[in-house]
Amino acid sequence: MNARQIHKISIDDLAAGANSKQTVRSTTERIRFAVSVYIVTLGVLAFQFMNNLREVDAFKTVHWVWNYELGFVKRALPGATAEWLLGQRINGQDTILYISSTVVLTVFLAYAAFAAVVAYGRPTPRVAVIALSGALLQPALPNFAFDLGRFDAINFLLFLLACHAIVSGSRQLAVTAVATCGSVAMLVHEAFLIMHLPLLLAVLTMRLATVDGLRGRSLVATVMIAAALPLAAFAVVWVLGSPSVPQTEWRAHWNAQLTQSNIYTDSALELHYAGIAEDVRITMSYFSLIGLIMGIATVAAATGVAAAVWRYWIPDGIRWERLTCFVAALMPVLMFPLGLDFLRWSSAVTLNFLIAALCLSCLIRPPADDSLEPRHMGWLVSHSGRSTLRVMLVALAYVYLMSPQSAGITTLRLPRPFNCLYGSHGTGIVNTVDCAANDLGVEQ
Repeated sequence: MNARQIHKISIDDLAAGANSKQTVRSTTERIRFAVSVYIVTLGVLAFQFMNNLREVDAFKTVHWVWNYELGFVKRALPGATAEWLLGQRINGQDTILYISSTVVLTVFLAYAAFAAVVAYGRPTPRVAVIALSGALLQPALPNFAFDLGRFDAINFLLFLLACHAIVSGSRQLAVTAVATCGSVAMLVHEAFLIMHLPLLLAVLTMRLATVDGLRGRSLVATVMIAAALPLAAFAVVWVLGSPSVPQTEWRAHWNAQLTQSNIYTDSALELHYAGIAEDVRITMSYFSLIGLIMGIATVAAATGVAAAVWRYWIPDGIRWERLTCFVAALMPVLMFPLGLDFLRWSSAVTLNFLIAALCLSCLIRPPADDSLEPRHMGWLVSHSGRSTLRVMLVALAYVYLMSPQSAGITTLRLPRPFNCLYGSHGTGIVNTVDCAANDLGVEQ
């Protein structure tokens, strides 16, 4: 070995050592960034939990009580699981409050962990902003604490687990997770079919197209395989989910296990015997014009912010995948004709846009420099007055989503002359306790 060869080997060794140190430093920085995102996001969520926490109202309490004692029925999986773990203690109001709080805290921990995983894969300021938005925007994660006891939190946790498998796991794991989590979610609450399943399949489609390179029939076949089991579970719940016993026996059985009974528990126990037409009639009797207005405003604000972010983030070369995810995120709007829970459906839209943005940031590589230059911002930033107006509108929409009114997290009520805006039971931007008090003529 001559001197020239020795010199070349020495240079190669030095270069390899430098690359190794750079890799270690890069990994360390990624870990620090991910941990920072996790801590900050979880800290804000903890504050939101303490600030927004409410009692579990009577309507949602009943959902935790029924199980499969009288046969297979829809929405009985959480109650059956809770009774298997805790026995008859599940029928107590305090126990249901503790269980519901534990579910919400688990959702918060899972979201912070998911955001940290995305931040590790894409350690950019934009990922941090999107992740933190989940804790700041009231219709997003904070709404679960306000709407405590609803099964939507469990379904969102399953949705989050499936998304984690899509962005981090193998193709087989992603398909299996979508099929499994989607099927279990249908047994928890069949509204998952509209609220999150379309976006879950859209994100899976994006992953199969961008990461695995599937196209045409193979792509469609794989997505159909993932969707088959959840759709079958929905069909089973829809066809066989009604009780096989008379309604009087059903109500007497569960009323005997409730610590309290009122009009809200009675309406909850009637869900299994009501068809679509009856559901619409019942929900329209609780129609709230102000709830509809605020729900539309929240959907419009979330859509505007998402449109600005997605145009800035997602490359133009994958427009059809981007459009598919965008439309899928808006699917909960289809629930608006039911006439109730407008803010619930608008909250689902906000959550969908949020999770989709995090998933796409993992699946699609952003610009190399990750800068905020006008050439990357597209239509949002330019040197025109129209562009300035767009930025102001997007900023205003974001600020509105941070306000409690965007998720109905407030006990404020308009003066008495505006009572026509509220439903017959006071539904709107007031919580259930206030509604019941208003029905009884109690001054708040």
